[in-house]
Amino acid sequence: MVSRVHRIDVDRIGPGTNLIAELGAESIDLLELRFFLEKEFKVRMTVPEILKAADLLTAEAVARGLTVGVLASVIQERLASEGRG
Repeated sequence: MVSRVHRIDVDRIGPGTNLIAELGAESIDLLELRFFLEKEFKVRMTVPEILKAADLLTAEAVARGLTVGVLASVIQERLASEGRG
């Protein structure tokens, strides 16, 4: 999903890859990721909901802490809360 949005080889992306600092994600990229979440996992979350679930409540926290692993954890938690994880 992340590799498709950023058009990067999946081998270059790992759980610790920072979406903003390393991949240069911008708000439009986060919206596209949200779209893929809905399509792939049938998970409906707004970008603010994703950031809140990841405990990333400031711009600085988002820039430092929004990693692939954090995003995966948020998805897993949502799926589990819906009985699908």
